[in-house]
Amino acid sequence: MAAGALVSGLSSLGFTGLRERPESLGTPFMVDAAINGAGYLTGVVPGKCHRGDAYLRDWWTGLAPRTNIRVAMELSVGGVAPSRRRLSELAALSPSHRDRYVDFLRGLSILFVVLGHWLGSVIEWRDGRLIGTSALDVVPGLWIITWLFQVMPIFFFVGGFANLVTYAGLQRLGEGAGTFLRGRANRLLRPVAIFLVFWGIVTPFALRIPGLPEEASSLAVPVLLGPLWFLIAYMALVATSVITVPLHSRYGVRLLLVLGLLPVAVDLVRFVGHVPGIGWANFLFVWLFIHQLGFFYADGSFGRVPRRFFWLMTVGGFVVMVALTQLRVYPASMVGCCGDRISNMAPPTLPIMALGVWQVGLTMLLRPAVSRWLAKPGPWKAVVAVNGSIMTLYLWHLSALVVAGAILVPLGFLEARMGSALWWSLRPVWIAAMTTVLVGLVFLWGRFERPDLDPAERYWNLAEFYAL
Repeated sequence: MAAGALVSGLSSLGFTGLRERPESLGTPFMVDAAINGAGYLTGVVPGKCHRGDAYLRDWWTGLAPRTNIRVAMELSVGGVAPSRRRLSELAALSPSHRDRYVDFLRGLSILFVVLGHWLGSVIEWRDGRLIGTSALDVVPGLWIITWLFQVMPIFFFVGGFANLVTYAGLQRLGEGAGTFLRGRANRLLRPVAIFLVFWGIVTPFALRIPGLPEEASSLAVPVLLGPLWFLIAYMALVATSVITVPLHSRYGVRLLLVLGLLPVAVDLVRFVGHVPGIGWANFLFVWLFIHQLGFFYADGSFGRVPRRFFWLMTVGGFVVMVALTQLRVYPASMVGCCGDRISNMAPPTLPIMALGVWQVGLTMLLRPAVSRWLAKPGPWKAVVAVNGSIMTLYLWHLSALVVAGAILVPLGFLEARMGSALWWSLRPVWIAAMTTVLVGLVFLWGRFERPDLDPAERYWNLAEFYAL
């Protein structure tokens, strides 16, 4: 049965990925790609089929002049420029053909990362010193939560979807790799620049506060800059998309199989050949494989495979992950722990690749049910709210941890032995405190990520998000 599911799945995917070349996919597909691409490129949730969509359709069929790409993008949100739009309006204007599940997965993956960091991170006073540690290193068996909260593979999977849709849409509008790279970099790096400038100015002064322990700098700097590793990896994948998207169109599954063999080869050389330095190549290869899976979702290939294929991915990937962690080579935790000889994340290893396979399979199994739920106004508005400030949420969530800890820990408010019943009972209080701080930070800095939201609505949008 498993073999039959695999053969059926590969047959449905085809050995050329996109069975038809992009130029032969027809007007509806390309208009949809252009509109969705505009949304992913600029951060605007595209509108219903109004004047802008008709313009794009006329553009594609040659009935309209090929004017500036930004005109088409702005018209695609209902015939007006996207600036100063309210969150409720952005949610209401989403077209029926937009794949809301992609936005849901993006937001959920980042929220899981935030919650996982908050659950596992501990700041405490110990013997008169400020100590930062991970509960994973202290509480026995807590590493098991990393199998749930390590969802970075889902983010890279969704990134593959967005990058193919955006790049394909821009190509059909006559734009090239330069426009694609500038657009993606602008959305990602603008909030990063604000983050770095702020802490670059504040940190030297903050570390001179009288009475601040000497350990504060060694604790704060890694905590504040830790989120940036992922951006480096993701921007590398964005850059490779201008190569991998055309290769996917030509080679499809064959390219995916080659990309899947690269991490295997790296880990074999690393552990069997005793060449530890080569492992860092998997910072690219492992995430590139997961990113490439997103292409099959974007081009519709995953829509043609039977559900049993995704069951095979889910069960098979999970079994392989568990089997690999039973070897003496790989630790059981999907994040780094002090007691482990190596980390599965730095650099990524084969268990992370297997984790990504079963997570992608599971997300595709859940897609029909969750998509029906997302058709409701309330859940979809929450998804739009999270995605509207997703980079700000990610960048500042550890800053919220530091601020909340600086306020609560000296007061002795969260003193409890790690892993005890009292410690667990105080976790919701700890998370609520950090959420409150993070909402304030998003209110302050989110405007740089999404300047198109109406400032008068920003407070109420965040209040609603906090309640959700």
